[in-house]
Amino acid sequence: METRKEKLIAFSCIFFISILSYINFITGYFSIDTENIISLGYKGYAINYFLYDGRIFSALFALIGELTNISLKNLYIFSTICSIAISSVSVILLYKIVYKILKPETKTKKFLLILLSYTYIFHFMSINNFEFFENCIMSIGILLYILAAQKIVIERKILLGTILCILATAMYQGTINSFLTTAILFLFLKKKTKKEFWKDIGIILVVTLIAGGINVAMVGIAKSNINTTQATRINLDIIKNIGYNLVKLPNLFLNSLCLFPKYLHITFILIELIFILIYCIRRKDMKHILNALFLIGVAYLSCISLSAIYPTCIYDGNGRIFASVGASFSVLGIYILCNMDIFKDKKQRLFFITLITTYSLVIICNTIYMTNQIKEQNRIDERFSKQMIEEIEQYEKETGVKIKSFAILYYEEANKIDKKQSSGINNKSKIKNCLYTATALKVYTGKELEYEGFDEEVEKEYFSKDENKMLCIGDKLYIKQSY
Repeated sequence: METRKEKLIAFSCIFFISILSYINFITGYFSIDTENIISLGYKGYAINYFLYDGRIFSALFALIGELTNISLKNLYIFSTICSIAISSVSVILLYKIVYKILKPETKTKKFLLILLSYTYIFHFMSINNFEFFENCIMSIGILLYILAAQKIVIERKILLGTILCILATAMYQGTINSFLTTAILFLFLKKKTKKEFWKDIGIILVVTLIAGGINVAMVGIAKSNINTTQATRINLDIIKNIGYNLVKLPNLFLNSLCLFPKYLHITFILIELIFILIYCIRRKDMKHILNALFLIGVAYLSCISLSAIYPTCIYDGNGRIFASVGASFSVLGIYILCNMDIFKDKKQRLFFITLITTYSLVIICNTIYMTNQIKEQNRIDERFSKQMIEEIEQYEKETGVKIKSFAILYYEEANKIDKKQSSGINNKSKIKNCLYTATALKVYTGKELEYEGFDEEVEKEYFSKDENKMLCIGDKLYIKQSY
């Protein structure tokens, strides 16, 4: 990929594959934040959530939505397409940086490098990033972190790299682990002396602390000047936080926060580590396995360290702050490709090609599957909303009485087998999670009704059995719904 034409073809292929992978989101998706955005408006959300959280550029993006008066669905679709384009640029950038170091002499190595660069950016944890309407801002942040790592480690432009890192953190601070992991990966690829290596580690850590410190200061200023109902996610009871999150670590290590098949990601990582270990044993040099363990440690610890001040960060679906974990397989793959002489051995070469190709295909298939599963939660709420409207319209046509409000009584479905619905990505549905409101009805149908309490007398007279039922009485729609 040395000519402009080759880069354009590569970008087009990456963009096209990613568009297909995220087609379920590109047609429109409403996230857990939708109701707050609708109720507060773009400007209110920008101030009370983005600025309050130190995310200046996301706030500006929301204000653009306010100025253009674009619908949330259309803004989300626009942002998602832009995000895929920006992420595709990140893939090409990472490829170019590693290409200059690796200098691949065969098409096979080039192909593997493009696959690893792709899965480095479009990993399973990034699915969560794409759920939010400001996803293009998050993608710019990732791109800037890669540029910052390049400037600091490879080009030795530390001041410029620091500025880029600060800007990226203002985009979204939750992905700062991407900078740390990418920069340290570049250190291993440059094959520096021990003294240079540890000196650069120190520089990377200082830059990370500067960027993080400035963002914390911004958040502190915002909190002192903005009154908001947003819950505070930061807790300085570090010992308690660590203890709380230690119990949840299996959900990250083994379950991949329900964004990837159970045990599969850790299995791929172990296969890579075993492959490196066998290589080291044959050459009687354990350097590469120690380096690989160091890289994996950085990828995981740079994410987990956040749990010291963020006690509720490890939960199903929260992949956006675990970018380095999602990229960890590709981190090791790039290390192997650049630092280990595996292509002279036919069996090693074939195994590595098969492993990387298989993982890439699994990532793409998983993205399609997971985005469909997540989008299905929207479909559940949309079907429920339309059912309400049909019931209302039929009643109004028959009686001439206009429905002004609705009430929902939830009951637990008897003999429910799938208890997994109580958490994870399969419980983003408002109605299944007993959180359906008037705003949800407005989002899916445009209909505005008041949400009121369920009258006990009506329940006793008309809803004695545990069954899903909708009934209009007077000017109110009553609903009994299982969860």
